[in-house]
Amino acid sequence: MPYVITARHHMLAPAKNMTDVAGWDSDARGGNGAPPIYQSRPEAVAALAALESDVYYTRHGESGRPSYRIRTVASLPAYLALEI
Repeated sequence: MPYVITARHHMLAPAKNMTDVAGWDSDARGGNGAPPIYQSRPEAVAALAALESDVYYTRHGESGRPSYRIRTVASLPAYLALEI
């Protein structure tokens, strides 16, 4: 079962909080268009540990580090699942 890591970004304006796939540089952002997909939960846990131990630079208006969550691809919200 494939997994992804989602990141919920906490913005200073609460109505603007957003969730995206962590580590994904989509085509729209100049990336390769492929989100990081992990084939096993242990692989996703290891990637999450690496994300949390790395330095994080906040975006404009972001109040701190995002909260991360490991999810199956099948459980993604429609607006994320349609892009994968």
